[in-house]
Amino acid sequence: KRQLHLQLVKGEELRQKAQELTMKYESIEPNRGDIYSNDGKRLLATSVPFYEIRMDLLSNALEEEVFYNGIDSLALCLSKMFGDYSAYQYKQKLINARKEGERYYLIRRHVTHQQLQEMKEFPIFRLGRFKGGFIVIQKNRRIRPHQMLASRTIGYLSEGKAGNIVGIEGAYDHYLAGVTGIRLMQKTAGNI
Repeated sequence: KRQLHLQLVKGEELRQKAQELTMKYESIEPNRGDIYSNDGKRLLATSVPFYEIRMDLLSNALEEEVFYNGIDSLALCLSKMFGDYSAYQYKQKLINARKEGERYYLIRRHVTHQQLQEMKEFPIFRLGRFKGGFIVIQKNRRIRPHQMLASRTIGYLSEGKAGNIVGIEGAYDHYLAGVTGIRLMQKTAGNI
């Protein structure tokens, strides 16, 4: 009797609640438009992608054997690329993070596109997001190739409620900002 009540009376309500808990929409920030000189020959402002690299050390597909066979080589590659820690220190940090159950462990911020391409070939990372736990988050940074040249005219946008709107960046913000996209995200087992 109870099972029938759950299926027929409460069933749709429970299915709706389950979907709300597992599905959500996430915003995708657009790349900000470029600003060129009047003749179109000189790039005055552009958005350049930088990346944040994280690692899911408890990915279901990242097997113990794969992790421990590749950790020395991965640590050595990270140490050579960034030079901030020794290979031994990287190895210890990654092993400790795995023992602590880190699913979103920060490897490095402000990674360039070229560094990212090299990192994709590193041991463990070359297995990808699921088998290697390799997580890449793109962030865009506004740069001006000519630095201070006409910087006031090119302008800027400051964040916050009392943000300043200056120059071309401010005057044409509506066109430069682009359109925010959305994507549907679904949680899977293990809160991934």
